[in-house]
Amino acid sequence: MKFITKTAGILFVVSLLGLPGGARYFSALAQEASAAQLLDQAQSSLHRGDWAAAILLLEQALEKEPKHKGARSALISTLVRLNRTAEAEKHALLFAEQFPQETEPVFLRALIAFQQGQIPRVVELTSQCLKRGDTRAEVYKLSAIAEYVLGNQEKFVAHIRAAIGQNPKDADAHYHLGRHYFEIKRYNDALASFQTVLQIQPEHYKSHYYAGLVYEGQNEMEKAKEQYRAAIRTIDRMKIRYAWPYTDLGKLLANDGDHDRGVGWLYRAVRNDPSSPHAWYGYAKALFQKEASLEVKDALNQAIRLDPGYTEAYYLLARFYQKTGEQQLAKETFAKFDELKKNPAPSPFGLRRW
Repeated sequence: MKFITKTAGILFVVSLLGLPGGARYFSALAQEASAAQLLDQAQSSLHRGDWAAAILLLEQALEKEPKHKGARSALISTLVRLNRTAEAEKHALLFAEQFPQETEPVFLRALIAFQQGQIPRVVELTSQCLKRGDTRAEVYKLSAIAEYVLGNQEKFVAHIRAAIGQNPKDADAHYHLGRHYFEIKRYNDALASFQTVLQIQPEHYKSHYYAGLVYEGQNEMEKAKEQYRAAIRTIDRMKIRYAWPYTDLGKLLANDGDHDRGVGWLYRAVRNDPSSPHAWYGYAKALFQKEASLEVKDALNQAIRLDPGYTEAYYLLARFYQKTGEQQLAKETFAKFDELKKNPAPSPFGLRRW
């Protein structure tokens, strides 16, 4: 991204917005700046995560030059990122009208469709881009992810490899390929992909986490713990909600006999993401190894509330009721467990439950 070089620093300008007359001064500066300068300033705001300032600057740029491709594209992308899809779509349609021969408006409409969950539409629009010769890595990658969601594994692999071919340094493309290999149990290939990601982007926490899962499956427990901790360091620093590595590190420690430390990590998992049924279940299971406390029951009920089809959580809750002498509740909960075993319900999160 470009940084401000031609006008007063954007930090100073934005700070004026909170002072008397600041907004008027900001507006005067915007009127003096060219569309290109405003785009530079907006890109600097985006780099800092100041979305409101960026949108204001991009709108100013488009007032000056309604056909400025860079400003229109950046505004649409920013609106999509903020899930303001109705506004983004309006701008994307105008962009397409202004430049009917360009593929960028088509690609941006594909991004909007993806945000809206219209996956077949994503495939349709990215296919249009590719047929018209737009073979950028991001087009192939978006198409690949859409094909993956639709279960078209061969097309996913072909397109994600094409994306990597166009941009070998695209860490996310390597990660998605690694996830594919992981899901089809090609664990060595998966690990190689995750290691490639980490060479490109050492703090890619999801690749650290999945590398840890591979090592755990290969019984290399110290390497697994190292990868989980590496993921957690980044998650903590960036304040991200992603409970999986806390949960799996806690389970690993508890199963290895280091119960108290394991429970500690599992407690951190539910604090990191209270909406994770997997974390609540792991926490309850580790607590239950020691005693059938009320906290076990509460954690399992949280897991079931978040994921009503969580079969293992019902089984453990039934065992809890057995152990605490609540036989009728145990019988009813085992019946619910048996029902779900016969008619499993998908996770509302679309995620694995183990």
